[in-house]
Amino acid sequence: DQQDSLGKGGDQQDSLGRWDQQEVQTDKNLENESNAEEDDEEGYEIPDEIEDVLEVLFRGLRDPETIVRWSAAKGVGRITARLPRSLATDIVNQLLDCFSPLETASSWHGGCLALAELGRHGFLLPDHLPEVVPILVKALQYDEKRGNIIIGANVRDAACYLCWSFARTYEPDQIKPFVHTIASSLILTTLFDRHTGCRRAASASFQENVGRQGSFPHGIDILTTCDYYAVALQTNTYHKLSVIVASYEPYSKPIIDHLAEVKVRHWCPTIRKDASIALGLLCSILPDYISSHVLPLLLGSLETGDFNCRHGALHAIGDICVGLKDRLDQISDDLIYKMNYTLSVLESRGSFRGSGGDEMRGAVCYYIEKISNAGVKLTSETIKVWQEFLNVCIVNPEQFVGVQALSVEALRGFSWQYYTESNPEMWSHIVEHYISQLRHEFTATRVGSALALSVLPGCVLSQDTKSLLKLLTPCTKVQNKSETSLAECRVSAVKAITNVQLVCPCNSEMRAQIYRVLLECLEDYSTDSRGDIGSYVREAAMSCLMKCNKFTLSKGHPTINLTLHEILNNNWYGGSCNRVWRR
Repeated sequence: DQQDSLGKGGDQQDSLGRWDQQEVQTDKNLENESNAEEDDEEGYEIPDEIEDVLEVLFRGLRDPETIVRWSAAKGVGRITARLPRSLATDIVNQLLDCFSPLETASSWHGGCLALAELGRHGFLLPDHLPEVVPILVKALQYDEKRGNIIIGANVRDAACYLCWSFARTYEPDQIKPFVHTIASSLILTTLFDRHTGCRRAASASFQENVGRQGSFPHGIDILTTCDYYAVALQTNTYHKLSVIVASYEPYSKPIIDHLAEVKVRHWCPTIRKDASIALGLLCSILPDYISSHVLPLLLGSLETGDFNCRHGALHAIGDICVGLKDRLDQISDDLIYKMNYTLSVLESRGSFRGSGGDEMRGAVCYYIEKISNAGVKLTSETIKVWQEFLNVCIVNPEQFVGVQALSVEALRGFSWQYYTESNPEMWSHIVEHYISQLRHEFTATRVGSALALSVLPGCVLSQDTKSLLKLLTPCTKVQNKSETSLAECRVSAVKAITNVQLVCPCNSEMRAQIYRVLLECLEDYSTDSRGDIGSYVREAAMSCLMKCNKFTLSKGHPTINLTLHEILNNNWYGGSCNRVWRR
């Protein structure tokens, strides 16, 4: 009996398959034939064993092994092909339970595969699209970090397969109400997914829909931009392709909203930084929308308890301000006020304590640098608070090395933007502060102080240039045996003394002294357990000599040219060249 029943189901497969295909294509001219098939369904007998088989298959969709889920999905598709419409609908409804928020990633992956199999064979009817499309959108963005394990790449890849099956299943008029949602979701995955394979899968799915549906907005233009090779590099998709695709109006706001609401607060720091840069670049497309909607959202994120939100918001706000540099008048006074007191908000939240404190300090330094480059108006109180913060990050020996480098770059933009000859009361004490740290017992403090002096503007360093050179010169040499290994300190001092030549008014005697110091550094062949650490000093000296030569020769002053000529003909120069040649 069981074989007879299965045989009957097999005989009716073609007729049911044609009925379902007609239902998918909404052929209204075959109404009589459909009614006849419905009569056939009433007398159709389903073996009891089918329910047991389906139960096993549904459990297989949640199996931890991918091959089991894939086999189960194919089995669900083949059994559904042999069932009447009413039972096939029940199976689809049962599959939708796989996408509960409480379900695992394996369940989401298996569910997407099963729906794709049903859609590919024409058994996922248009009536189910209002329920399936929202699930599809969530699956395309499924990305979770559970402890040290990152899950979701297989779910997003299966969701792309589901979109691909839509292109081969439905007519353009059937999928038209969902075109904008599906196209935007595929574009977001193509541009911003963390995995290269998922970006390429989304691009292929988008291409299939453009070719078969023909209703995706600007489909051909986007396909030629976001091809298989273009989406291979994450930095290329964030920094270049996103700007090109966002120039098409249907995708502008979805891209900006996705970056601001999802990627900026992503758990991966690289994603957060790339998303911030992309938002800054997109300011040229929708400046009004970003200044009125995105900026308030990001400033509000600074008050949340989520570290990722605060860290990403700092980067994004800074990049957006640079992107709006020529349109700062579009930013409201209330937002400017909040930007001024960002540091106070973070300190009140305890953002600089704990294991993420250094990373948050680096984000604040990046924020200060970008705000300074954009020229945002700051109060005198804010300038004082930010300078104290940078001082701590630069000279504190307990800071992470990356924080010190970021703080030095922030000081460069901050000092050149907000320190002028008209407000000496704000910067008169800065040089003294850093000079006092040049002989500190901690190497990191010495390095940070010298690097700070290498980026300050001329108005700050010109107070007593001669004394400054006198204090910096010994820092470029090995004073005693214990300082032999402090090559980083000497490199920083070389950069600082070069900055004096470039930004301060120097007479011929001062210029000659600077050249002597740099030429003497070419003979630094000190070694320690790391090897020839003097090479760091020699390399820095050669680089700084090139800068000084370009600067000196560009002036064209006879006194300057004479000084350079005298130095180049000095024994120091010849001896250094011979030493370099022998090495």
